[in-house]
Formats: sequence, structure tokens, C-alpha cells
Amino acid sequence: MKSFIVCNQEGKILRTGYCPNSMLEIQAGENEIVIEGVADDSKHYIKNKKVAEFTSEMKSAKEKQKQEMESKREKDNLIRKRIDDIVRNQAIAELKKEGKLGEDYNG
Repeated sequence: MKSFIVCNQEGKILRTGYCPNSMLEIQAGENEIVIEGVADDSKHYIKNKKVAEFTSEMKSAKEKQKQEMESKREKDNLIRKRIDDIVRNQAIAELKKEGKLGEDYNG
């Protein structure tokens, strides 16, 4: 068995695992590179077909990107909730007009 690392052309680790020796080369898909080895995608990247550790600048940039994504996700969730509330309130108002809900319905 061999440990393998699959990365993209930029060196970003896409997946890792183990496979029979004869199946190492088929682990990579289109536009991917496979190398033998062990790596942690939260700490490493591939440079010149070797495992390299993120520099402190790279770690900072990665953390900033993670925080920005989380902030965007939170804002998107707020937007979705607001849209759901607006659509629900409009539906209730229309159903009340049509007499399908009683005027005392508060949802």
C-alpha cells in the first residue's frame, strides 16, 4: 500500500489516502497531480511535487479568507430568513383576502 496526495496545478491538496502500489497513478483526475506521501491540507501544500508547510503569511491569508467566507455565509442566511419572512407574510395576507384564512390568523 502507498500513501498518496492529489493536488491541483497550483499545489492545493484536494485529497489524500491509501491505495495499492499499482494504483497510485490512477488516483489523479483531469488536471490533477498525484504524488506519494502524507500531508494535512490544513497545514501543507505541494510545491515542486513535494510537501511544503504553509508560511505564516499563507496561514494568515487562509484564516482571513475563512473569516470572510463565514461572514458572507452569515449574511446570506440573514437574507434568506428575511426573504422567507416576507414571502410568508405576503402569502398570509393574500390568503386572508381570499377568505381562506380567518382574519384572526396570526401564523
